[in-house]
Amino acid sequence: MKPPLWESDPHWAAAVAEARRLGGGQIRIIGPRDLAPCLPALTSYEFTLSVWQAGGVEAVLAHKGLLAELPIEVLGELRDGDWRPVFADAVFVLFARGSQGPRAEGAHVEAFHDRLACLEEEEAERRDLAGRIRRGCSLVIWDDSTVRPGDEAHWRSWGRPVAVVNGGRPSVRCALRALLDGPGADWVSVVHAPARARPDFLEELQHFQDPRWRPWLDAAAAAAPAGTHRVDGFAILHSRRCGSTHVHGHRRVWREVLQLPSWAFSTGLAWSCARHGVWKIPGLVQNPPFP
Repeated sequence: MKPPLWESDPHWAAAVAEARRLGGGQIRIIGPRDLAPCLPALTSYEFTLSVWQAGGVEAVLAHKGLLAELPIEVLGELRDGDWRPVFADAVFVLFARGSQGPRAEGAHVEAFHDRLACLEEEEAERRDLAGRIRRGCSLVIWDDSTVRPGDEAHWRSWGRPVAVVNGGRPSVRCALRALLDGPGADWVSVVHAPARARPDFLEELQHFQDPRWRPWLDAAAAAAPAGTHRVDGFAILHSRRCGSTHVHGHRRVWREVLQLPSWAFSTGLAWSCARHGVWKIPGLVQNPPFP
């Protein structure tokens, strides 16, 4: 049987030892759920807000790779409030409330601040996108710095509100979260900005949407199909690979992808598409140049 992380991994073991030193293992601490067996008074990240608002939390063990699982306002208080980093290594930073002990400093703590700054930028962007989405946005356009003059005008010419995301995968994640948190967004499309689409392409996709049997659709049939099928007289292609130009998915499978950290966005998308299959509808989205 594989030993637990706090015994087999030196970073986890060191973090647990420091947490136990703060309160003899009984300190009220927020940390990764994997540490619950060795820290009996631990609250896992997903329940942070409820115990934070109730008060009484004495320490927070922040895993730098899992900071996105902690509420952004809690992370801000750790930086700006009555909290002191008392231990830091390549994986964890341990904060204690009002501690008078030695303050941890150096590159490991700076890495926490850098990651928090990125998360705050993402949160600001998410709120901005949420405001636009409440005004009727229905599509995410991924501007990967290859947008050309006239591309945005092309998308807006159909009279359908869109969100043009100026950035990479974290920005796309923000837009997706904002869309999925909004009302009525059961299906969401992500399109690379250089691509062009027929003005009716979202309406055409509705013919093939099925949350159970066809949760992923692709309007650019570039990958080699595993088979051809017909739906309402239309020929569609089945594959296990999503295209790089467009992907259209049900909220259930997008949520699946968003459970993974931002750096694994493409990997998660590829995994989910391979798991559920992708149905490709040719002729709706096309990359430049055009005739």
